[in-house]
Amino acid sequence: GHTTLLLPDHPQVYAVLRTLDTSVWLVVCNFSGSHQALPLARETDAIAGTLLLGNLPERPGTAEERATVAASRVSLQRLELAPWEALILALDRDA
Repeated sequence: GHTTLLLPDHPQVYAVLRTLDTSVWLVVCNFSGSHQALPLARETDAIAGTLLLGNLPERPGTAEERATVAASRVSLQRLELAPWEALILALDRDA
């Protein structure tokens, strides 16, 4: 597999792509007490991802709602992270 650090100069957000064969995951963590808006579509070559794991129950797609595919979709055009939020997304790469 391969790991790529995204936004290496961002002082409050850790974002990394993990690739294994044809699967691609995005791990993104907000290490601050303020909201962070991140345009990650260009950084990842993906426009959306499926939420696999998150630490805040307020985000649609976590807990019971994740069983519904539509509820677990997360746009990367302008991803907004809540304070101290962390997500793992399976990405849909553009061909």
